[in-house]
Amino acid sequence: MQKSKYDFLMKKPIIEILDGDACLDNLISEDKIHNGQLKKVEIHMPYLSGPDICSLSEKFGSPIEYDIFSRWSYM
Repeated sequence: MQKSKYDFLMKKPIIEILDGDACLDNLISEDKIHNGQLKKVEIHMPYLSGPDICSLSEKFGSPIEYDIFSRWSYM
């Protein structure tokens, strides 16, 4: 069986990035409001609910019907 060059997109860590569950990176900045303390902000993709994922899928021409599955299974 030949692997597609896109198979890596089906792995759970990639799906967690796409549906907004995984942190991509941290941004550290000086918080001028709180006396110059450093502030860490996690960077994520927007959180997508199950219905949001189904709606987005429809916009890309692959309609799926929302049911009771986990969000990652729709991705």
